[in-house]
Amino acid sequence: MDERLTTLSFASPLGWICMAASAGGLCLLHFCGTEQPSEEHVREILAREYPGCISEPTEGSPLLLQAKEAVLAYLSTGTPLPRLPLDMSKGTPFRRDVWEALCRIPHGETRSYLEIARSLGKPGAPRAVGQACGSNPIALFVPCHRVLASGGRLGGYSGGLDIKRTLLELEGHGT
Repeated sequence: MDERLTTLSFASPLGWICMAASAGGLCLLHFCGTEQPSEEHVREILAREYPGCISEPTEGSPLLLQAKEAVLAYLSTGTPLPRLPLDMSKGTPFRRDVWEALCRIPHGETRSYLEIARSLGKPGAPRAVGQACGSNPIALFVPCHRVLASGGRLGGYSGGLDIKRTLLELEGHGT
């Protein structure tokens, strides 16, 4: 990827969040932990997700500022996130199909890995759905936290199970 990505990091009720946007839309939302990420740390995150990209920290990207305000409102009050332009070009066709299916899960509802696989016409692929969830680069806006394992178990979450549990509780889903 020889693309320029603008980045923005900010403190949230769940710790620091790093976001990035390409010309195509929001392409990264990453939970960074309790300490403010350095520019070098942000570049390392981006290099893992988007090798070869050129990153530029910004204070004024309209899309990133809109996403930041939406995330802060969501984490403070549970306000559903708006639909924003997303750049999901990083993924394989199957992963993009999974990520698009996740975007169709309504706020406050959950689905199982198997239900997502079946909705895509691939009932034998719940593990592949789980892998696609685990590789989702745009947490919250591609709501992989709404996908549970069989029997309602939490399953995994790249931001950590405590964050997944908090997000589900915020949306009114008891875990």
